[in-house]
Amino acid sequence: MDFEIELNNLIEFYNSKQVDKFKSQDEIMRNNFPAKVDVMANALKEAISLYEKKFDADVEEVNLKVRLLEVTEVVSLSYIAKHYFNRTRNWLYQRINGNIVKGKPARFTEEEIQKLQFAINDIGRKLQDFQISM
Repeated sequence: MDFEIELNNLIEFYNSKQVDKFKSQDEIMRNNFPAKVDVMANALKEAISLYEKKFDADVEEVNLKVRLLEVTEVVSLSYIAKHYFNRTRNWLYQRINGNIVKGKPARFTEEEIQKLQFAINDIGRKLQDFQISM
């Protein structure tokens, strides 16, 4: 029985939320590798930390989508895509919705998030500066 393989199985069961398999694997490992319980604990702490970071990133992405919903009712995403990103509306929607593109979810880069924020602020400034005169 190879410790690294068994440890990877334990972490995989944790990540895939297979509770019964995780408990069984944990028991097997504690019985077969009692001297390495600390290594197991540290590996699980790292796996939990990575899971929390992914969860936090997913929450941020959902929050962005929710905040953008209201903006999309007011501002043309086609305009933002074309004038600020030199891209199509579909490109922008793919990132907002996390669509699968080339086998991976489309996501905004940090630079693109900053550009989107600039676009929204810029449009807001243009609307504030607009005056109707008769």
